[in-house]
Amino acid sequence: MSLPQLTVAGPRRAGLVLIGGLLGVLVGLALCVALAGAAGPLSSAWPAGIALAAGSLLVGLGALPLIGADPAPALIAGTAGCWGAASLIVAWLQVAERAGRPPLQVRLDDMVLGVQTGLAALICVAGAIVVLAWAYRPFAPSTLVAVVAGTGVLAVAVTGHAAVTGWGPLLVGCTRVLAAWWPAASPRWR
Repeated sequence: MSLPQLTVAGPRRAGLVLIGGLLGVLVGLALCVALAGAAGPLSSAWPAGIALAAGSLLVGLGALPLIGADPAPALIAGTAGCWGAASLIVAWLQVAERAGRPPLQVRLDDMVLGVQTGLAALICVAGAIVVLAWAYRPFAPSTLVAVVAGTGVLAVAVTGHAAVTGWGPLLVGCTRVLAAWWPAASPRWR
């Protein structure tokens, strides 16, 4: 039995998929804020949630050829743009949080400290730029998108509080990458 050829539809339908996914993430974050109240997440949690969702979606989109589907370049470009913009905002807000300043009062010396401690967000920004370049003019198989996005998802997962213990980065990193990968590897798509 051969696999059916699946295609992710054109830009309009691809945009609806992206918007639907982002709305789901925003509803989840709003629920977390409502349940946690004043002890809730920092301001960077909102763009960090969007960046994680976009990075995870890119892992799945890049893996689609493994199950016989072709991802729409417009969907990949839109998702990569969202991933890069959200990651850049995360880096900026995290620098402001670490410096103890409002985001609009971040200075250059604060940014230097932020680059040293917030490298994962910058890896995601660089990964988004690579994926955007690929979407404009594919220079490798689309599995490159999955590898680059997986690297960004992994970089965020293994830094911060996960790096406190010896096994933390390994366990959290594996969980995060596999959670992003499982829809593409699911037997129901085979």
